[in-house]
Amino acid sequence: MSDVQNLAQQAAISKLQELTKDTRIAMLCTNLAQVPFSACPMSTQQVEEKTGAIWFFSSDDNQHTHEIAIDNRVQLIYADNGSSSYLTVTGTAELLYDQAKIDELWTPLVKVWFQGGKDDPHLRLLKVTPQEGFYWDTKHGKMVSFLKMIASVATGKTMDGGIQGSLTLAGEHTGPNVKAKMPTPLQTVKSMQGKTHEHDEDLLHGSHHALDAITDPAINIVKSEDVV
Repeated sequence: MSDVQNLAQQAAISKLQELTKDTRIAMLCTNLAQVPFSACPMSTQQVEEKTGAIWFFSSDDNQHTHEIAIDNRVQLIYADNGSSSYLTVTGTAELLYDQAKIDELWTPLVKVWFQGGKDDPHLRLLKVTPQEGFYWDTKHGKMVSFLKMIASVATGKTMDGGIQGSLTLAGEHTGPNVKAKMPTPLQTVKSMQGKTHEHDEDLLHGSHHALDAITDPAINIVKSEDVV
């Protein structure tokens, strides 16, 4: 059985920062009112310490930014098979142009998607203000979890599954609470079927291994031009 540790406000933000530190790739889910909803991988640039706001580079002309302009409710899904930690966050998104923030977050790899560099006319920032979330985490790391699995098989006893709990992030810094309907895993898979995925792992994102936890690796997932 897993321990339940529900976290709120600053504790929730700290957990959010912890779980996204090494798992940079998030599946950004938009158009949540529809089935199937839309999903594309995004590279997390920053999680703010005081507010928990999550920042991404994006374009002003792609599917998810158009959908956010209509309905700004979003869901982010993070999955790290290596450390057996998983996170889902719901909140609201806004597309911004902030030159100072672009300068702060910019890395040379971003130019792979924006050939004009910091002055690219389509370059924008996507800011997600989190409201609620849920996480699954191990207590002692992957190796200890593996040894506990072996012990569970040998003894017939149910293993200690780690820690899980809700994250409540809405507060004085994050604005009004927005209830976004959480898609089911089946809806997630259906939303991704039929889309094209190209080999982007050597570029900005480094790897798409985080996608393996939410759908069959054999399924083609997203269009390369949607990855920013």
